Amino acid sequence: MLEMMSRRPWNGYHYAQRLAELQVETHASTIQADIPTQRQKLINKICHAEALPANLRSKILAALETMPEGKRLCHGDFHPGNIMITGQAEMIIDWIDTSLGNPLADLARTTIIFLGALESGQIQNSFLKAFARIFHTIYIRHYFSLRHGGEQEYSRWLPIIAAARLSENIPELEKWLIAQAETVL
Repeated sequence: MLEMMSRRPWNGYHYAQRLAELQVETHASTIQADIPTQRQKLINKICHAEALPANLRSKILAALETMPEGKRLCHGDFHPGNIMITGQAEMIIDWIDTSLGNPLADLARTTIIFLGALESGQIQNSFLKAFARIFHTIYIRHYFSLRHGGEQEYSRWLPIIAAARLSENIPELEKWLIAQAETVL
């Protein structure tokens, strides 16, 4: 999808909506499989995030304990680069971070990945940055139009997910991720 967006940016609205639809479809799935829980994966990541200050780690882990778990299929790395488009078909790829958990945490992960790409300097062209921000806004709005409610809970997941992403050791994102994690209530 990422490649298609770069070749046909005028279809950005469609791609943003389709991304939301694919994620909602994924989150509608319940499966019986021996895969890790999202909560356990998040705890492991937060505990292994070396850049996360200890006092903030404690706050984040306490906040995580208050969040609902969920038992839905969550991709864990859902973004346009992991959607293959062939002809008229779309396929979600790269399921290595799959877990059973809360769809809103998975949605927050997509937001942190997406906005982090803007903050890291991966996108330097000001037009493309504006396009990416609009794309993200359309995607989030469409997601919540299909799966009503949960906007406040989604917002509460953002600092938790940002803290967990620190475990991925992306130096150009550390300051931004810490700033996002510090918004924890």
